[in-house]
Amino acid sequence: MQAVQQTAPCSAITTFKHRWQWEMKTTAYFRTSVMARRPYLVMEWIEHVLKNPIRTEVQPNGRIRYWGYVAEMDKYLRVVTEPDGETVHNAFFDRRFSP
Repeated sequence: MQAVQQTAPCSAITTFKHRWQWEMKTTAYFRTSVMARRPYLVMEWIEHVLKNPIRTEVQPNGRIRYWGYVAEMDKYLRVVTEPDGETVHNAFFDRRFSP
């Protein structure tokens, strides 16, 4: 996966471009902290959850939570985006989630 720096006003956002040409914006926190602690996360899983959520919820700070099932892991993945609904801020397997 190749990181492509975006020329947006917020330099903390980068777009990841996968070999299949989809793009996903991420925060600096996601790239430096989340992926360092959870290197097993696969960007395709995150994309799947964002496109096919089982449940969504808006947090008080405006960020949006998405939950989706990852069959390969037999777990539910929670993906948190910025209020724009597309910039990924956090992702983790949510042990407490039940559909």
